[in-house]
Amino acid sequence: MRSAEADKKIHSIESLKAERARLRKAGKTLVQCHGCFDIVHPGHIRYLRMARSLGDVLVVTVSADDVVMKGYDRPYIPEDLRLDNLAELACVDYVALSEDDWAGPVLEAIQPDIYVKGREYESKNDPRFAKEKKIVEAYSGRVVLGSGDVIFSSTEIGRRKGNTLDMEQQKIQRFCQANAITPARLKNAIAAFSDLKVLVLGDAILDQYSHCEGARVASESPIVSVKPISEEC
Repeated sequence: MRSAEADKKIHSIESLKAERARLRKAGKTLVQCHGCFDIVHPGHIRYLRMARSLGDVLVVTVSADDVVMKGYDRPYIPEDLRLDNLAELACVDYVALSEDDWAGPVLEAIQPDIYVKGREYESKNDPRFAKEKKIVEAYSGRVVLGSGDVIFSSTEIGRRKGNTLDMEQQKIQRFCQANAITPARLKNAIAAFSDLKVLVLGDAILDQYSHCEGARVASESPIVSVKPISEEC
């Protein structure tokens, strides 16, 4: 159960727009961070503390479960608990859930004075971040890169704990990421044809089994030699 103080920090994007107008009128500097914040680790804490030190108010927008594109089993922590985690931090003033799969729409809505991303974006060629930077600079905002002196990764922490995908799952994950397929999009697609009569056609597959005996390795090469006994389909 979240504390009463943390409960006051959780807002909708719309209510934050109104709060932003009030803060601007009061001459306050608003800083914004955006991300998944799945497993909150020391790297996140340093990142958020650094961001808070740049202004008067820190807003953290959090990606909703349906738009987190980090693997078939991500996020590990559901969105409501991720909001709770951040709201309990003293360095965070406001928290809001974002239903978009990138920060652009919330940046346009809130228009922070400073938008802070991790230092890894100095060398990361991310087209979405390039668009986010353009949005912020268009209204004379500032983008700051820096996350403290220690770098952690929720994905890496999960991997070390055994949350790795087998080869087939990795292929599916890459396909979904390449085609922007999210659980929400799949649900909408299924709902769109739920009333249709669908006929599925496919080729018949007949399996044939060969029973053998006398397994041995050929002397001239490492190949197993067997003698067929019978076959069945």
